[in-house]
Amino acid sequence: MDTHTFQVLEFEKIRSILASKATSPLGTTAAQELAPSFDLQEIEDEMDRVTELGEALDSGGFSFGTIRDIRDALKRCSLEGAVLSPDDIFGVAGTLKAGRTAKVYFEKNKEDYPLLSSLASDFLSYQEFEDAAFKSVSEEGLVLDSASPELASIRRRREETKEVIREKLNSLIRSKQDIVQESLVTMRQGRYVIPIKSEAKARLKCVVHDTSASGATLFVEPLSVLERNNELQSSRRREEEEIKKVLGRLSTMLRKRLEEARRSVDVLKHFDLLLAKVRFSSEFHCTRPDINDSGKIDVRGGMHPVLVEKKGFEGVVPLDLRLGPEYKTLLISGPNSGGKTVALKTVGVLVLLCQCGMHVPASPGSNLPIFRKVFADIGDEQSIESDLSTFSSHVRNIVKVMEEADSTTLVLLDELGVGTDPRSGTGIGMAVLSELTRRDVRTIATSHYGDLKIFVQAAGGMSNASVEFNPETLQPTYRLRMGIPGSSNTFEIAERLGMDPKLLESSRRYAVEGSSWAEDIIASLEKSLAESDRLAEEAMLESKRLDGLISEFDKRIESIRKQEKTAKKRRKEQARRELENARALVENLVREIKESQARSDVVRKGKKLLESELRKYEESEQSQKVGGEPPEPGDLVFVEPFKTAGRVVSISKNSARIDVGKVRCEVPIWSVRKLEVAAEDLASTTRLPEPSGQFELNLRGMTKEEALEALDRHIDRAVMSGLTRVSIVHGKGKGILKRAIEEALRADTRVESFREGVPEEGGWGVTIVKLNT
Repeated sequence: MDTHTFQVLEFEKIRSILASKATSPLGTTAAQELAPSFDLQEIEDEMDRVTELGEALDSGGFSFGTIRDIRDALKRCSLEGAVLSPDDIFGVAGTLKAGRTAKVYFEKNKEDYPLLSSLASDFLSYQEFEDAAFKSVSEEGLVLDSASPELASIRRRREETKEVIREKLNSLIRSKQDIVQESLVTMRQGRYVIPIKSEAKARLKCVVHDTSASGATLFVEPLSVLERNNELQSSRRREEEEIKKVLGRLSTMLRKRLEEARRSVDVLKHFDLLLAKVRFSSEFHCTRPDINDSGKIDVRGGMHPVLVEKKGFEGVVPLDLRLGPEYKTLLISGPNSGGKTVALKTVGVLVLLCQCGMHVPASPGSNLPIFRKVFADIGDEQSIESDLSTFSSHVRNIVKVMEEADSTTLVLLDELGVGTDPRSGTGIGMAVLSELTRRDVRTIATSHYGDLKIFVQAAGGMSNASVEFNPETLQPTYRLRMGIPGSSNTFEIAERLGMDPKLLESSRRYAVEGSSWAEDIIASLEKSLAESDRLAEEAMLESKRLDGLISEFDKRIESIRKQEKTAKKRRKEQARRELENARALVENLVREIKESQARSDVVRKGKKLLESELRKYEESEQSQKVGGEPPEPGDLVFVEPFKTAGRVVSISKNSARIDVGKVRCEVPIWSVRKLEVAAEDLASTTRLPEPSGQFELNLRGMTKEEALEALDRHIDRAVMSGLTRVSIVHGKGKGILKRAIEEALRADTRVESFREGVPEEGGWGVTIVKLNT
């Protein structure tokens, strides 16, 4: 794809954003070199790698170690006899360790991360070198005493020599205070010296190594430490030689497996790019798009990353756009500054990101094809240097498009036919769109020309779309409407920008004389759509109100269930106590009868006592019932648990089936009381909501388990209420809750079918369920 397309779609800025998220120069380079692929399998595999790495990082079980760009170090090491620096050795060892650690982790978790396991298998496992390197050099680039026994011995003896020299010099300073300039032991030319007064030189046998700027101080090496200083110099040379041997051995170890190390660098470069892609996905709320080979474009909630970075998510209106399969050309019209150009750039960037194996800043369910070429003619590209007008610049770009475009091409044309008189520009636009459609090229163009909109509406394989304009606020909403052309709203925008009212009125009169009936129709359609949106918003508010009523109903039902459970427990405990009392009473009576040898007066007394206790028990049972005349089918009754009226459908031994509004429920027989008055005359504190033909369940914010439980209860109520359809609001998010709900609906025998909501119903954030009747 040409650099001009990358430039106008601001893809270079996206590369820079991606590069900033890499952890090493390796990943930064990979991001700056990022280019689209044309291999469907390669693209899908790369997207899956991004998904796998994101999941591995989220699990907390995996993290990258230190990654450096070690390519130059490996190149230097390739020369026979070359010795790498301590810093190079440490960087290579740390980078190879990061790769080996990743290899071990993904091999261990191969079932969860199959693609990353395969990629990581090319990492070099060279722990022998890593251990030797970390034992020998530090992160600061120093060679450690542990690098070799000889080095440790040299350094130990050197420190002993230093200590002897310092002690001798300090002793000399204390004994020669009259000639010493300052009580200080310092170094000059790698040898220990002391500062003395210049006039006292003859009083001390010494070698002068330096003089102060003023000449008043001489830095001298007393002859008493000359031999020790020589030993110190010699030990430094031996130390340097031993360090060179250590680094030489490590360099030789690395050289033996240099090619494998280079392959590891290539894999690490890929891994760091994947990490940058994961971070990009997280920052811009990206999702994995579906990919097709049919040329169909279905963008849901798409955003341009550069615009998001500039304005934040709150300042960007998500794009919903479809192209194909029934039409291959889309013409977007509407007011200036309404979002037409942003729509073109967003589609183009999403296609490029997808083909770079990246997740895209769009909602789940977005579907994108693979294009071998993408051409974009966007913006005013007039050039003084090239002596090109706006029109000439556009024509030059169109000529290139017409030379190369085929069925594997996406063409994005901003303000088609602009820069010349409208009639000629419209003619060029018609010809270009017709030819591109004939070639099966996927084309998205923008235009203000009314005749071009009419042409597209009537032509086969083409469709109109428009950016919305709010006639009440005189402001664009930046939302895209599919299937309908848009008005330019010229006068409304001019009024908003402060044009003089008299001049504006004159403009309207002139425009009427040559007005196009098409603009009037478009304006009328836009008003109708605005009214439809208003009604849809009112319906949504009503749906939310009904959702609140249903929620209140659920709370009250739950409260009744808890009350019933508590009452049942209380009655059970009371029955247990009464049973114990009755058992004790009977035992006492039996004992008295036996002791009295069954005298008649004792038997009569016992009988009366038992009858008395039985009456108390029956009165207690009745006190727990609503009372009144037993109801019969067809009777109007008061249902105590619901505090409302209903009509009896049927009666069984212990329960009654009642119609309450449009809800049929089964309640204990004792909880209903026959009414002698009309239901509308009965004052009630609470009434059950009467469901209409469809009601909504809002699952947003719930866990998967909570949502599935609420869904089951919701369908139960809907079936009891005789509903045929319900609306399930699960939100957009990452689509996890949506997939769980769809799986539950597929397995539910009460469900006949379900589908995703259309935009007016809430789009893919809503699922519409049809129930078995």
